[in-house]
Amino acid sequence: MKRKAFTVLEMVVALVIFWLLFSAVMTIYTRMINVKREFDARSYLLTTTYTMVEKLNILLRDYTIDYEEYFNRRMYGCTSAGLMTGWSQGTTGYCSLFSAYGNQNTLNTLQTWGSSFTNSGWHIPYRCSSVDPYSSDSTQSFVNENADVASGAGCVVAGEPQSFGEYRRQFVDVKDNADETASPIGDDDDTDVGKWPVAIADNQNIPELYLISKDKKSRLLLRRKLVEQTDVNNNGTYQDYEKLYVVQMLQLRGFDAGAKHSFDAGDSENLYMYDGYTDTRACDYEKGFICNGTGVNPAIYSGYNLPADENDWWVNLFGGDITVSNWRMEIYPIKDPVYAWSENDMQINPHIKLFVSTHLYAPSWLTKLGSTLVLGNIFYDLQTTFNIKSNY
Repeated sequence: MKRKAFTVLEMVVALVIFWLLFSAVMTIYTRMINVKREFDARSYLLTTTYTMVEKLNILLRDYTIDYEEYFNRRMYGCTSAGLMTGWSQGTTGYCSLFSAYGNQNTLNTLQTWGSSFTNSGWHIPYRCSSVDPYSSDSTQSFVNENADVASGAGCVVAGEPQSFGEYRRQFVDVKDNADETASPIGDDDDTDVGKWPVAIADNQNIPELYLISKDKKSRLLLRRKLVEQTDVNNNGTYQDYEKLYVVQMLQLRGFDAGAKHSFDAGDSENLYMYDGYTDTRACDYEKGFICNGTGVNPAIYSGYNLPADENDWWVNLFGGDITVSNWRMEIYPIKDPVYAWSENDMQINPHIKLFVSTHLYAPSWLTKLGSTLVLGNIFYDLQTTFNIKSNY
């Protein structure tokens, strides 16, 4: 019996078929791995984005809109352009000017009666008056004379930081000294006008979120900041996934510490100390915010320091493998409805609309995904609304 062997041609054909089948299987397998990696990346991006938004939702249960800081930022501006009618934070994503978060004003251009305190850095809110209130106001309550105050015009000093509490004072006309006591402040003719001023000039393109707790003891600030960019394509330009924007948070704790933000009871110039009003906002050391400015009282409140500048101890809400390529908010109404009680169109429930886009950051994901084309196609857009309660 004669045995029959495979011919060379048959073996070649068999090898070709085997190789084609093997290549097809490997291609499918590789594609499945890539699909899984891409799916995992999309899932991670989605989960991280929702986690960030959920953190905001939890925060807003205890916080509401901080109209004082929005007014401060509007008067002082966002960049060197000065008085802000719109947000001009540039590519950095945040406001580069240091507003001191309501801890100081310069007072250099204010019209005052009585002793003159123009020390830069002091926290002495000024009052609004429709007349010259008193020629010797011994309480140092900085008052501007403006005939339009009675109709709700206010008396703001544009281009300077505003002390916390100044926004509220813009709605009150202290008028003159009706009872001939030491000061026109707090007498019978003080009038709550119930209108003016606008706290947020451009309320539809807000890059920073300023919040205050309902008991006014804590303030929370959130912003987006560009911290890194990498040209992975080496083409001289930066795509959204090549710019690392992170969301940062700063928390401040309130103290009744006076005009110099200290607790020196023997300092006769330390105005308004222990008067029942929170006038000093230091970084919340207990929560891990360790700032480098002046300490409010090193002997008693060790570690509680004022913020030194606009970048002092902001912390990231999440890691550096996700970039927040777009971050914009709308806030309604543009005035605190409690203060603007005479304006019907302001009497709406405060709410915040958030528009956010997130991408995978290229240096962290390029090796895993293997292509900038894939990176460019993985992003997430989210829009949500937070309905919050007023402070009162």
